[in-house]
Amino acid sequence: MNVKKSGELMGVDMFLLDDQISLESSLIQAFVSVHRLNTFRELREGAIYELSGFDVTKSNNRFKLCDSVVAISLNKFTKMLSNSCR
Repeated sequence: MNVKKSGELMGVDMFLLDDQISLESSLIQAFVSVHRLNTFRELREGAIYELSGFDVTKSNNRFKLCDSVVAISLNKFTKMLSNSCR
């Protein structure tokens, strides 16, 4: 979902699934700032990635898209490795 303010793109919200935990708690909202979109342009729906170096924040109730109490923000330190061998 594209996040806009006064018609200007601020970033992109997405859902991430963790395949290591139960289905009830595996959905989490993630955000990529407009300044980082180019860095993460290779993210593809349905693909499997290993992420590290991201920020974990309390979910914003005004923009909350799922039941998780926390959200993830991808930042300049975030590493994304494709895990297509699974």
